[in-house]
This record gives sequence, structure tokens and C-alpha cells, in this order.
Amino acid sequence: MRIHTILVWLLVPMAGWCQDVHVRVSPEVKTGIEGTTEFPTIQMALDHHLFPGAGGRVLIEIAPGTYHERLNVTQNHPHIVLLGMGQSPKDVVITNSLNAKEAGGTFLPRQWK
Repeated sequence: MRIHTILVWLLVPMAGWCQDVHVRVSPEVKTGIEGTTEFPTIQMALDHHLFPGAGGRVLIEIAPGTYHERLNVTQNHPHIVLLGMGQSPKDVVITNSLNAKEAGGTFLPRQWK
């Protein structure tokens, strides 16, 4: 019985460390302030979300719509999950907004030997 009590006292605080962080992305949100859980763009949510405890995940819930942005997920953001909140996969569309001019053109010179 005594060991049972000790295990409960050790495991209960650990459950608090494994909390998931839920972040909402929606075009309806007009501002995204660091430390909040609502952002207007996916990249802003990736850059400024709250960090979960050890073993927790960051669940980025994306509202239906078309998001014209290029996502950059860095390696110091482990356990990121992007969740489309639409009824079907067609409801949430993420496009790379990088056109040929911004990318530096479409021509890639060949390496001649």
C-alpha cells in the first residue's frame, strides 16, 4: 500500500508535463500575439505557439480556407501536428506563395562537365 501511494505521488505531477497545446489558425483572427493560442496564419502559429511540456504535442488546428503561404518548420519545433478542421481534405488548402520572380526564376543552369 505504501509503494502504491508513492507511485501515485510520482505519476500525478508527470501527467501535467505531457499536456498538448492546442493552437487555432483562422483568417478571422486579425492579430497573433506571442503566447496566445489564435493566429491568422499557419507560419505565425508555428513561430509563436506555446511550447508543451515534455512529451506533449503542438496541435495546430487550421480552419477551412485557402492559405497562400510558404511554411518553414524548423527542427527546434518537434511534435508539430497540422490538423485541417474541414469536413473533407479539400476544405483546407495550403499553397506555396512563392512565384518565379520571388524564387529567382525558373531556369536552373546545367552543370557542364
